[in-house]
Amino acid sequence: MKQREAIMEGIEVLRRLVSINTSAGNQNETEAARFLLQEAYKHGIPARVEEPVPGLGSFLATLPGEKIDSLLLLSHLDTAEVKDQAHWEEKPFSGTLKDGYVWGRGTIDCKGLTAVGWCVLLLLKDVPLKRGIVLAATAGEETRSPWGARGLRLNVPKVKDCIGVLNEGGGWEIVAGGRRWVTCQTGEKGYIKLRLRKSLDHPPLRHPTFYLSARLPATSKFWLTQVGGVPQILTRFFSSAAAQWAIASKQQSQRYSMDLRELFFHVCRMEKGDEGWELSCRVLPGAKVEEVARQATRYVGLHFPKDIEILEAMEPTESPLDHELLNAISYCHSSTILPILGPGPTDSHWFRQAGLPTYGWFPSLSIDEIMRIHQPNERMSISSFHKAVGCLYKTVIRFCT
Repeated sequence: MKQREAIMEGIEVLRRLVSINTSAGNQNETEAARFLLQEAYKHGIPARVEEPVPGLGSFLATLPGEKIDSLLLLSHLDTAEVKDQAHWEEKPFSGTLKDGYVWGRGTIDCKGLTAVGWCVLLLLKDVPLKRGIVLAATAGEETRSPWGARGLRLNVPKVKDCIGVLNEGGGWEIVAGGRRWVTCQTGEKGYIKLRLRKSLDHPPLRHPTFYLSARLPATSKFWLTQVGGVPQILTRFFSSAAAQWAIASKQQSQRYSMDLRELFFHVCRMEKGDEGWELSCRVLPGAKVEEVARQATRYVGLHFPKDIEILEAMEPTESPLDHELLNAISYCHSSTILPILGPGPTDSHWFRQAGLPTYGWFPSLSIDEIMRIHQPNERMSISSFHKAVGCLYKTVIRFCT
């Protein structure tokens, strides 16, 4: 199939996916997965729907290779909720094509990536592959459901055979240190949420958000050496505060820049919940969430674990910065890849946790499109879609042939 034909079909697939309301909590992903299954049947692509519980269906399609090793193209079918449709210029579940954009909830997060991956499957359907390709569009990402990506990783042989994963999380350009970079998410912060057992009438802190110094992970050290110009041998002596200071002036004035506190600190926040005060911590790779929770609890003047109850916990994850798959991503860009850390877990967590190199990269999105994630008027331009297909195709070809 020619690229133009595949892209036209991919855009229609995206519009149809957007029209299926799979907002978080609705458990309606099976309808979207079955739609993709019908499309796969039309093209003779081996595919199936995995539905461990009613409504939470995930779509799987495969192109076999000479080896058992495969590349997993991961995305998810559920979307953020739409809280007020009055703020939308176009109906959020219309999939309207207008002014060069596909409009609607999920176009960027993350049905757009599903449709881009679908185009790549169409383009490679008749191409001999050394490594196979698995396209997985999963259920329950927004709600951290165990029945979506986690279930596939644990129970589906085709997914178990994958040796690398591409998912959401990066792909836009920023300027830092006088250079133009393309972001790629190489890791994600861990997360722990605590409820304070003590009944308090007022907040235990004057400022609800506070920052704890950390041992810097590989991604943060990359920023110090490549953006900040700090010699590698010196990075181990940099505290979180010193690292933030070294990089602060390197991000030129622009509409979007990285939050350096997320890159160099454990970030903690106190909030009033329905049953009392809650303390949440976002934890850098290299640390254990319970270890940081102990520090944070001491910071607010309480004792761990006597004074708290753990509500939720996920460890941080990070993939290597010198992997073959990351090199394949670099191949299709004129700008240098800049690794970043996600502030919280996506489905990438389940695969990094199992030791699979996993990279967040939705290529060629604009800053405007990224900033509309979970916001009204989410939309994806046809131009971005076209470029994303081209970039992902080049990367997959390099890694799988």
